[in-house]
Amino acid sequence: MIAIRYTFKVNERLKKEQQINTLFHTGKAFSVFPLRIIYTLVPCTDPAEPPAKAGFSVPKKKVKLSVGRHRIRRLMLEAWRLNKHTVFAAVPEGKQLHLFVMYTDKAEPTYDKVCATLLKCTSRLLAALTAADQPLPQPEMPQNTPQ
Repeated sequence: MIAIRYTFKVNERLKKEQQINTLFHTGKAFSVFPLRIIYTLVPCTDPAEPPAKAGFSVPKKKVKLSVGRHRIRRLMLEAWRLNKHTVFAAVPEGKQLHLFVMYTDKAEPTYDKVCATLLKCTSRLLAALTAADQPLPQPEMPQNTPQ
């Protein structure tokens, strides 16, 4: 039995400006208050890359003090670190998930609230990934019958 490593390494972080811009321009989004998730599947050529890369943001417009922003960001990172293995298992082979999580509320949350909301987001993301992985049903062509 292989133990799951609950880490969040540097190569799992979404940091490149080009990747973030592509994500915001072409990605799909949904919200589960107080989090907003933007995601997209991209082709992955390097097998050493992780199945998903994630970024986290707390806007200065909503939370003025940097201490509060950093605390909320740390809470989101911790919740993702402990629950990312379910998303990793659902990413199709040869693809990589780029994911961005944004906090949208003004109030400072508790860890339990962030974790519960991120679990809801994860389940919704898994549903979207499995729906995207399924082939679309082909419409049946009407058969021409001679009369």
